[in-house]
Amino acid sequence: VPPSSILAVTFTNKAAKEMKERIESYIGGQKSKNIIVSTFHAFCARFLRIYSHEAGYQPGFTIYDDNDQKSLLKDILKQLNVPDKLLSLNTVKSKIDKIKNQGHTPEEYLQEIKNNKDYTIKEERNQLRNFGEHYDPELIQKVYELYQRQMKQQNAMDFNDLLLIMYKLLENNPNVLASLQNRFRYLLIDEFQDVNKVQAQIADILTEDHRNYMAIGDDDQCIYEWRGADVRFILDFKKRYNATEFVISDNFRCYGETTFLASQVKIG
Repeated sequence: VPPSSILAVTFTNKAAKEMKERIESYIGGQKSKNIIVSTFHAFCARFLRIYSHEAGYQPGFTIYDDNDQKSLLKDILKQLNVPDKLLSLNTVKSKIDKIKNQGHTPEEYLQEIKNNKDYTIKEERNQLRNFGEHYDPELIQKVYELYQRQMKQQNAMDFNDLLLIMYKLLENNPNVLASLQNRFRYLLIDEFQDVNKVQAQIADILTEDHRNYMAIGDDDQCIYEWRGADVRFILDFKKRYNATEFVISDNFRCYGETTFLASQVKIG
């Protein structure tokens, strides 16, 4: 397998760095330099820079951090005369982040509201009432729409946009999709129990042609539910992809120096 056709993703920069170092120690720096080992967000940022025009952005787009997001959202809430007692800044940010992690644009979220298909709306409204806030899905959608419009005008994306905009680019641009599918013929996802919906959608669309898809994870260690992780993706993986399952029942970290050999297998 050509190293350049392998894409390996995980969830932290530290883990990605360690994975890359291990690969270099196994096959050498010359071969390993063409393998992309990164976080989901770093992968998306890298290729959105390349395909920025196709995504509707300028190449030098800015990536907003948490403070940048809050500053812009604060201005929008002022524009709409929304008092903090009605809907706090943190609540608005949290809800918009969650909508993006579900893979919804403002237009798609509005359709969800109209169709009343979002089963979480009623639940979240009740939860917020306990904190003295009023959860209005239409208002959240309006803030979300204005937020995205102003971000686009400023040629900026936030952390969750990297995933959402990348997925929409792949979904709506056949040429970009074909290019990345042709390049990345093998996909490996580490800590698969922590993928959210939009990350799973990116993986699905990249592998829909070749189906060379390997997931590694532990359904007992899902720790990112607060940012949309859904353990059902790993629980359903074997069935969805007709995959071969290998259970590693021993904790190899307990044994000091251990050589772990994996045979070549066909997944799916």
